[in-house]
Amino acid sequence: MTGQGTISGTVTDSSGAVIAGAHLTITDVETNVAHETDTNRTGYYEVDNLNPGVYSVSACSFGFEVLKRQGITLDATAHLDIPIALKPGANSVIITVTVRTPRCSMKPSEC
Repeated sequence: MTGQGTISGTVTDSSGAVIAGAHLTITDVETNVAHETDTNRTGYYEVDNLNPGVYSVSACSFGFEVLKRQGITLDATAHLDIPIALKPGANSVIITVTVRTPRCSMKPSEC
């Protein structure tokens, strides 16, 4: 049985001031399993019970650019401190489009 690790840190702006309520997504790159959390009033976040592997960490907050760190290797029982500094910028909207194959033929006589 393997141990589980933790990724945590503090989210700040470019001046070093903490950002409360920043949203983070920590994703296991191999399995694509995502864990979401928000920073507390001191800008701190923590996600525990993570399986060993390679992770990406994305952070965003209103009025700041989205930041994504990749290639974070978490070993069993490790506790990684990953500080995040967000740059001021415009918010962006992410639109996900899913294309599905029609269930029937496009011939009017068959639909």
